[in-house]
Amino acid sequence: MKRYDIHIACIEPVQGSEMGCQSHFRASVSGNPKRILESLCPDAQASRGQCSEEEIAVEFGRMEKAARMIPSYQILGQKKISDDEIELIMNVYPDRPDIENLRLTFERVGSKWKFHGNFHHF
Repeated sequence: MKRYDIHIACIEPVQGSEMGCQSHFRASVSGNPKRILESLCPDAQASRGQCSEEEIAVEFGRMEKAARMIPSYQILGQKKISDDEIELIMNVYPDRPDIENLRLTFERVGSKWKFHGNFHHF
């Protein structure tokens, strides 16, 4: 199973929802609010439009901190919700079986996949 290091570019090209996932993690690690917003789907972007700059800075700071703690991740599978929405099942700590997997939702926007902003442990 392929392991993605979110701190460096992948040697092998990725496509589809995996590319959206990689883009979102890289944006989060960067801490750049513009890059993070661009990695989100329109609904997730709009919901942040109602927040103050301070609230966004706090949220994105948390995202950056969390992303920097993840050394690598593996995509274990995906669940198709619709033609334009999928849920990726991810192991964000491949060397730590004691930590639960994540499910992240991505939405197709044009030809790109964007993070929907929903995730949960299972």
